[in-house]
Amino acid sequence: MNHRRRLYGWLLVGLGFLSVFGSVAAVAAEPSRRERERLDRLARELEGAVIFQRHGHIFRVDLGKWEPVDLGPGEYARWSWDGRWIAVYWRRRLFVIRPDGSGRRLVTDEAWERDGCPIDVHPNNREIITLRQGRSGFWAVEIETGRFRLLTDAQPFTGEPGISRDGRRLVGRVGRVLWAVDLESERAFPYVREACSAAISPDGRWLLNNGDNGNPTHRRLNLRDWEMKTIRTLSADLCEPDREWDNFHWSNLQDYIAVQGDNRGESYVVNVRTREAVRVTWVGDTVYPDLWARLRERRTLGAPSLLERGIARGDVAFRLIGRAEYQTERSSVALLNRDYDRRSSALLLRAVRRPTRAALDFAAYDRNVLYYRPLDRAPVPLPVRELRELNFGVLEPGSLVDRLEETPLTPEERAAPLAWEPLIEYLLAWNFDEGKRLAEAGWAVEEHTWTDDFVPVPYQRIVRLYFHQEGQRLESWVQIEFQPWVSSVPAQDEDEDGYREVYGRLKEGFLSPAILERIRTDYSDRLLSPEEVQEWARVLAERWYGPFFAQLLGAEEISAWFLGLSPALKKILVGPPQVLIRARPREAEIYIGLWIEYASGEP
Repeated sequence: MNHRRRLYGWLLVGLGFLSVFGSVAAVAAEPSRRERERLDRLARELEGAVIFQRHGHIFRVDLGKWEPVDLGPGEYARWSWDGRWIAVYWRRRLFVIRPDGSGRRLVTDEAWERDGCPIDVHPNNREIITLRQGRSGFWAVEIETGRFRLLTDAQPFTGEPGISRDGRRLVGRVGRVLWAVDLESERAFPYVREACSAAISPDGRWLLNNGDNGNPTHRRLNLRDWEMKTIRTLSADLCEPDREWDNFHWSNLQDYIAVQGDNRGESYVVNVRTREAVRVTWVGDTVYPDLWARLRERRTLGAPSLLERGIARGDVAFRLIGRAEYQTERSSVALLNRDYDRRSSALLLRAVRRPTRAALDFAAYDRNVLYYRPLDRAPVPLPVRELRELNFGVLEPGSLVDRLEETPLTPEERAAPLAWEPLIEYLLAWNFDEGKRLAEAGWAVEEHTWTDDFVPVPYQRIVRLYFHQEGQRLESWVQIEFQPWVSSVPAQDEDEDGYREVYGRLKEGFLSPAILERIRTDYSDRLLSPEEVQEWARVLAERWYGPFFAQLLGAEEISAWFLGLSPALKKILVGPPQVLIRARPREAEIYIGLWIEYASGEP
């Protein structure tokens, strides 16, 4: 009887294999024009592929394409860290295969599966992490010999191992409880309960899961740090058409995860930093996708610019700041196109005097049309009636006002705001632990979702930071801006740009003396050379390439763009910009132009 049942089972498996070979092409659909544009944009940024399981087989789809390649039978698959091979779990056996499916080799027949994906690849690329039959904990099995070694028995894990690139930190699940383990100290702690899909970032700093404590929803991903503080949440509304997700893996890249949709079962690549998701399959029923990729080198971003040709050194230098026809936004930044609308304009043109990092960042980020994100549904009404209810947990009680002139800031202090987002990026890159302290204030404001846990973009965010000297005490004031579709907030739109804003004083503890000194000396006061400005622009275009498909234009392209402007605009602008970035966040192209003025005697 057992032999008959086994034979019957293998017959069904064999029929399943045949159905897979015949069904993929039959059910595969072609992406729409808009979906192809997003797919092409992703492929221009990343070179790599997503693997997934479907109907008992492992498939690979290359980024930029949509027809999957059958790699053979398997239930779960994970990329090696170097992208040279794939680990496959199939009926308690572990195999390794090449990316094209060839060279299948048995590693062990002692693997085990209970809750979700039971494997990951060790960063040494010589071992596969797995559960082992009849044993507790996570084990590492050597590919060449099949020998096992105990990796950790800190908990009786039941699945979903994930490990950091340095091999020091690990996550896994025990039923519906997700655990994090420091493998050096063997310290283990549950980072979320009643959840699933454990994952850890390559640098080991971030923990990810599906659902939340007591709320095992497939509509929300939660990103936490090692101290258990929620950094941000990601709504499944990002993943169209599924709008629910499950069974994800963190890729070899810090910003990217691969996610399985939980309705149609399509696979998506999600940038956790920019909150962008790109659909990469059109076959349905995909399970546990995994991404391996590398950032593409983009020749256009390194093309010679006007800065390299010496134009920025004085050939078209001119004095723009302070002219009556321009709108001065900061003591060293002016908006040149006065008809600018941050929700619809195709041009954002600014002049920068004294090119410090603070001034350049402000010119690039503040009130930028690229960040306009309309909402395709009605937002929830905010359950607040008075400004004092908008504390967000990071502001001093009673400090909130909705007009800048109602703050204690002096005129000089009001004229020196810092753009929040690039400042945080700068500080995190300089000293992660110090920068994280200030970043947490912004994360707390963004994560206040007003019971709308599935909104794809934050209802509000900090956009500017001000400093105020009050006697011997230095105060930090922030401008919090609400999305234009948030109309129920009890605040004014002071500058009539379509975004309501409020101002409040940050509680003490977010800014350390080291951060203040770094901002004062390097960020706000140090002038950048033309070569440093060029490098700043190159990095900015790299950062914007993913969410906005941005490119830094070279000298010839800048000249052609300037010649195509209207005579009236060319007369106002005097000459071509030193920095010009072209982006396409939606259908139309948007240009960000910066005119850099170097004062006499300065670099």
